[in-house]
Amino acid sequence: MLFDTATDGKPVAFKLGQRPFQNVVCAGLEEGLLGMRVGGRRLLVVPPALAPPGVGLPADVTLTYDVTLTEVLNNYF
Repeated sequence: MLFDTATDGKPVAFKLGQRPFQNVVCAGLEEGLLGMRVGGRRLLVVPPALAPPGVGLPADVTLTYDVTLTEVLNNYF
């Protein structure tokens, strides 16, 4: 689950590798989660090419995510 602290802190659940909700989890964030273990923390710098669809970032601007993996749910969906 993701907790979006930029908005209201509500969790967002998604299935890694199957992004039906591309406006929730961008390709760059999903790629950065690969290989993480519960309790792990990463600072992800996402280039414009892997940003959410429809977000028009200039070529020299990146998105930064501070990610802590707190839980992995098996067979969530």
